[in-house]
Amino acid sequence: MSRKRCLAGILVFLAFETAPTVGAQSPLFERRSVCELVMSPLQFSGRLVSVRAELIAVREMLLADVLDRSCGQLASDVPESPDVTTKPRFTLIRDKSFEDVERGFPSLVPTPSGARARIVATFEGRFDWTPLGSGHEGLRDTRLVLHRVRDVEVTPAR
Repeated sequence: MSRKRCLAGILVFLAFETAPTVGAQSPLFERRSVCELVMSPLQFSGRLVSVRAELIAVREMLLADVLDRSCGQLASDVPESPDVTTKPRFTLIRDKSFEDVERGFPSLVPTPSGARARIVATFEGRFDWTPLGSGHEGLRDTRLVLHRVRDVEVTPAR
């Protein structure tokens, strides 16, 4: 086998081995909480993370920690957004789980009694610390550039 052909085979293998996968959580994504990310943004900036979070606002796809909503909020964005200037090496997987989240958007609008649905999911992507601001009108300094959404739970308003 020629040296070039062998090297090409190794590169193809590595590309498949290191690419984020569909299905079970990829080992490339570190499990973190929203609180960890927003409280230590420099430590995690640029890393691939997986967070279990509640979607609390549709406009920015704003995420809050499932266990402690008081620690802060994390904006999320899609890779193709013009606000994401450093493009990731992945795209957003727009599968059934992502569609479940999108279908749940209207349920986040409070009912006349003030009740609203709850959308909780695992969000995977690249965490960015952007000191100049990101998100809606540049008001946030942290964001999650989404790769995939998994394990979606929509609890209807009561």
